[in-house]
Amino acid sequence: MADQKPLTGLESTFSHLLARRRSRSLLRRLTTAPPGTVDFSSNDYLSLSTHPEIRSTFLSLLQAPEPTTTTTTNVPSTPPPPPPIGSRGSRLLDGNNALALSLESLIAAHHRAGSGLLFNSGFDANVGLFSSVPQPGDYVVYDELIHASLTPQPPAAIVLCTPLTRSYLINYARPLIYTTALSHPSLASISATYAFLTANKTTPLLTHLHTLTTLAHALLAALIARFPASTLSLLPLPTTRNPSPILPVFTPHPRQLAAHCQAKGYMVRAIVAPTVPRGAERT
Repeated sequence: MADQKPLTGLESTFSHLLARRRSRSLLRRLTTAPPGTVDFSSNDYLSLSTHPEIRSTFLSLLQAPEPTTTTTTNVPSTPPPPPPIGSRGSRLLDGNNALALSLESLIAAHHRAGSGLLFNSGFDANVGLFSSVPQPGDYVVYDELIHASLTPQPPAAIVLCTPLTRSYLINYARPLIYTTALSHPSLASISATYAFLTANKTTPLLTHLHTLTTLAHALLAALIARFPASTLSLLPLPTTRNPSPILPVFTPHPRQLAAHCQAKGYMVRAIVAPTVPRGAERT
């Protein structure tokens, strides 16, 4: 067995910090769900990521020629090239394309916004917006429920805005300027989903989700009724007519509870600080 190389000073610091996080049950890991696991974790509430019609549209877009935005005269007609597999640079260089532009217009129109600007992720959109829009002397006011990606340094992935604001972000939002643009497959998947959404095909899925959510709330309410009233603080159930599909279980042992549920075949995740405030950990 080869001798293990001694840790460098920087690696020793990493090791110490990871050990400290592990001792507090806060160590993060990258995991995958085993096949057949029941999804009680993801934000795919309508199962759009696996919908056969969206998948079919997505695959068709992958094969369709890349659209063009300009026409030229006196140039021999040639078949349009197939869409690129990956991105070719930032959007200000060679990563911009007609699909991205048309998709921004489609999303903005659907949400009744004047314009829109795609970012690679919601985090990038947050960073781009909050690092460039506030001017010297401005104040950014937010409450304790603001998303963790915006704190402690204020930093989807589309910003819906006016055309003027879009132009401003193109010039000043560093995550857009210095990041490789979304690839054609990423744009195609978003386009396929919005085509499904704008055709009002999600209504049956929303109805089904509401039925499942109402049933889950009713079953949990009946279960809680068998235990002391103090358990209500662990699983607060709202009494609104439109129950949320998000059902947090507040517990000081979120990782252990999540591991127990996963062992039973349910994909449930622990949500711990700093994603949520300390003392408000949940599963």
